[in-house]
Amino acid sequence: MLVRMELSRLVINEGVEEQGILLLEVGGDRRLAIQIGIFEALALDFVLKGRPGPRPLTHALLQSCIEAMGGELTKVSIHSIEDGTFFASIFLRSPRGIVEVDARPSDALTWAQLAGAPVFVESGVFEQSQA
Repeated sequence: MLVRMELSRLVINEGVEEQGILLLEVGGDRRLAIQIGIFEALALDFVLKGRPGPRPLTHALLQSCIEAMGGELTKVSIHSIEDGTFFASIFLRSPRGIVEVDARPSDALTWAQLAGAPVFVESGVFEQSQA
């Protein structure tokens, strides 16, 4: 079952390699913490603050390409975790219909914030992340 989430917090600590994202359940009390790299965190921070880079970053380039081909991001799903690594998919509406594409959670969440697309987490991921 998919659980609707929203980005609650981005923690950037330039003194360490891994940064943190905290997702909170919409209308509930579940939360999910995900560790990401510093460059991914800075890209998300740019989006959250509405500061485009001087040249398109990967998420903005991807969005421009998809939109130029008649598509749009409809949702993001964090669907599994294996050996501490989270896996996500982006769902695109295209002229061919809905297309699911594998993505890193950090990239998927950044693009979701940029596009205003909803974020979901499979309910089993909560239990897996606590193990």
